[in-house]
Amino acid sequence: MKTEHNALAPPNPDSGSSYFESLGRSRKTKDRMVIAALELFAKKGINNVSLRTISEASGSSNTGAAQYHFGNKLKLIRHILSQIEQNIWRPAEQQLQEAIMTRACLRKLLMIGLYQLKIAPLRTKHHTQAGVLVAYCAMDPDREIRELAVGCSHKYLSLLKLAISLQLPHLTRELFEHRWRIFITETIVGEFHRDYPRTPDSAKDSGRQEWIERQWGYLANLLEYTEAGLRAPASDADELKSEWRALVESVDASVDSVPFF
Repeated sequence: MKTEHNALAPPNPDSGSSYFESLGRSRKTKDRMVIAALELFAKKGINNVSLRTISEASGSSNTGAAQYHFGNKLKLIRHILSQIEQNIWRPAEQQLQEAIMTRACLRKLLMIGLYQLKIAPLRTKHHTQAGVLVAYCAMDPDREIRELAVGCSHKYLSLLKLAISLQLPHLTRELFEHRWRIFITETIVGEFHRDYPRTPDSAKDSGRQEWIERQWGYLANLLEYTEAGLRAPASDADELKSEWRALVESVDASVDSVPFF
C-alpha cells in the first residue's frame, strides 16, 4: 500500500518551534541566555557548559548575567525544559486531542505520533536542539533532571498510548504493552536520517533529494508494518514459546553449545 508523503504530517506541523525561533530574534538578555544555553547544552552536554560560558555566548558583556537571571544551572535547565514542554509538547497534545475527538482511525493516530516523535524534531534548528537536550537530561545522574525530561512528553505519550489501545480491543493488556514498547523503541531509536548531515548547504547538495526519498520510504514502511503489527490477531503464547524452545534446543544440540536457557 502506497502512503502519500503529505499524509504523514498533521495540521500545523511546526507548532511550538516558533517560540524558540522568536527567542533567537529577541533582544532581551534573558531570552538570549535561553537560546545560548539550549545551543551549548545540545552541542556539548550539560556538564561541559558553565553559566559563564552561556553568558559570553549570549553576547552579554556581564559574565555573571546567566547567574543573575537564573541563579544556577539547575534552575536554568528547569526553565528550558518547562518551555519545551509548554511550547512543543503541549501544542502537540492539543492536536492529538483534536484528532481523537474527530474519531481518527488507527493509521491517522500512528501518523501523528510518528510525526511528532520522528519528523518534528528535525523541522527547525532549535527543535532539534531541544530534542537533544531532553535526551541528555533523560540520562543525567540527577534524578530531578531525569524526571523533568521524561515529564516533557509524558502526557502526550500517555494520551497517544490510550488512543491507540482503544483502537485495538482484541488485544490483551499484556500483549498491547509488548507491541507498544516495540513501536516506541523503533520510533525513538530506529534508523532515520542518520546517513545525512544537516548542514546550511544541504539544500544545495545534489544527493539531498535522493536522501529525502529514502526517508519517506522508510517512514511509509514503518507506518505500514507498525499498523499491521498492532492489528495482528493474538497468537497462542504457549505455542510460540514451545516453538522457540524447540528451535533453541535444536541449535544448541547441533553446535554442542551451552544451553541458552
